[in-house]
Amino acid sequence: MTKLFNRNVLVTVFRMSSPAATEFNPKPLGPGEQLEISGLRVKFKVERDFSKHPNNTSIEIFNLAPKTRADLQTLPLRVQLAAGYDGVNRLMAVGDLFFAQSKQEGTEWVTLLQLTDGGRSYGTSRISKSFAKNSTYRQVLRDVARTMGMQLPPALDKNPDLDRQLPTGLALHGPSRDELTRLLAPFGYVWSFQNGVLRVLSDNEVVNRGRALVIGEEQGMIGTPEFGSPSKTGKPPHITIKMLLFPELIPGDLVALKSRAKTGSFKVEKVTHEGDTHSGDFVTTIEIKPI
Repeated sequence: MTKLFNRNVLVTVFRMSSPAATEFNPKPLGPGEQLEISGLRVKFKVERDFSKHPNNTSIEIFNLAPKTRADLQTLPLRVQLAAGYDGVNRLMAVGDLFFAQSKQEGTEWVTLLQLTDGGRSYGTSRISKSFAKNSTYRQVLRDVARTMGMQLPPALDKNPDLDRQLPTGLALHGPSRDELTRLLAPFGYVWSFQNGVLRVLSDNEVVNRGRALVIGEEQGMIGTPEFGSPSKTGKPPHITIKMLLFPELIPGDLVALKSRAKTGSFKVEKVTHEGDTHSGDFVTTIEIKPI
């Protein structure tokens, strides 16, 4: 049973600096450039994995003022979603707004916002550049990330493997997302946008938070871990866990599971945050695998 009281959600909307494909960062805030929405009924669903395709967030806000509903129809906008209990909001999702619609349902107005994490960078960024023989992979990857408005994660940028030099010259021309995937593959890496940040990990690598996030009955786990079929023959089964809302969990996190059914260290593979401030669930569901 999830807590039905003292739930809170904060939706923050930023007007973007430019609709141009080369501009990805929020404009410095000024009068009217940032909108905070709280105290209203909000329903949300955040779905995350660690694929290169942008993660999706859906938000429904009830009974916004007419001017606010109109403002949310004017793109480009970036939206942050935070939630929690007892007045404490923790960041749960960041995304570029790609669809907004308001409609009347009975006596209420419901505004739907659909977001993609890193959607503008994924959809519009391109690179057209040549690199000379003996350039390092680090230089190339930095330039590709820069065209997406991103920086290489510090742990990756310090990896000595990226000091390898190109045996021949290299010309890149096309969507930055495709070039990034192609360049990282020989090193065993995959990439993803998580809360507007570029994350790059190998299969058994985890996001470095300095510590494992603890999950168990004392941390709000609901029921017991559920064991599913393995993704491949000979692999361990995936484990699904449902808990009270845990906004900061993202794919790639290291978690320490402490339950009567299972204990150990695991990597988060998928995350779903789902809730309604006024009724029903307010929960996080994750899929994890042992490392």
